[in-house]
Amino acid sequence: MNYAKALCLAAVTLASAAHADFTLDVKSPQFRVIVPSLPQVKMDPHPGAKEHPNLRLMGVEGPWLLTLNTPDSDAGMKPQDCANVIASALPTRPGVPPQDQIYKNKLDPNTFIAAYVAPRSHGNMQLNAHLISQVGKNCVEFHIAKVTDDKKEAETWFKSFKGAKIQAE
Repeated sequence: MNYAKALCLAAVTLASAAHADFTLDVKSPQFRVIVPSLPQVKMDPHPGAKEHPNLRLMGVEGPWLLTLNTPDSDAGMKPQDCANVIASALPTRPGVPPQDQIYKNKLDPNTFIAAYVAPRSHGNMQLNAHLISQVGKNCVEFHIAKVTDDKKEAETWFKSFKGAKIQAE
C-alpha cells in the first residue's frame, strides 16, 4: 500500500516537473520573467557584470544559454520603446541576421519578442529569442538561446513563447 502511494506521488511530481514554467524573480528593479516553454535553468551572476553592470545574470544548462540584461532606459520610455531600441540594434551583434530575418511580435501589453535562427557549424543552428520589456528605470532583455540540429524545432521556435512575459512586481 505505501509503495503504491509512493509511486502515485512520484508520478504526480514528475508530471508537474515536466510542465513547470521557467520563472525568474529579480529585485531592483523588481520583476518576474515567466517562460512556459522553457526548463528551469539555474541563473548565476553574469561573468561580465563587473565591467558591464547591466549584464545581470546568466544560465547555461544542456543546449540552453540564458542571459538577463537590464540597460538603463531614458526618461519616459515604455516597454514598446525598449523593444524598438533593442530589436533595431540586434543586427549589429555577432551572428545575428539582418532585420528582415528577425521575427518581432507583441506577446502582451508589456512584453515583446524578437526571435531568429542563426546557422552554426556542422549543420547546427542556434535558436534565439529576446523577450523585452521596461521596468522602473531599466529596459529588460531576457535572451534565450538553444543550439539544435532539428529543423522542425526551428520551424516551431517562433510559436513556442506563447504565455511568456516579463511583469513588474
